[in-house]
Amino acid sequence: IFDNMFSGTIPTEIGSIKFLSFTRLQRNYFTGRIPSELGKLQKLQEMWIHRNLLTGTMPPEIGNMKDMNDMRLHFNTISGSVPEEHYGLKQLR
Repeated sequence: IFDNMFSGTIPTEIGSIKFLSFTRLQRNYFTGRIPSELGKLQKLQEMWIHRNLLTGTMPPEIGNMKDMNDMRLHFNTISGSVPEEHYGLKQLR
């Protein structure tokens, strides 16, 4: 659903899509924080949420996504340090 001018927050319900392996939410107008519920998506391999209006810090729960190999967050206003839990994402490039 990228490049569609969607707005609002990323729904927390996204964490209940068990077999989701790719997200393409980039180039919209999503606001607010990255939902910690994304950490429930243990099969997620690619998360593209760049070029939105996201704020806040990276949730530590993202570290649960052991299959993650491509995470694009640029052109948001995310602040703070990378949580220690993310260091275990060995496939992330």
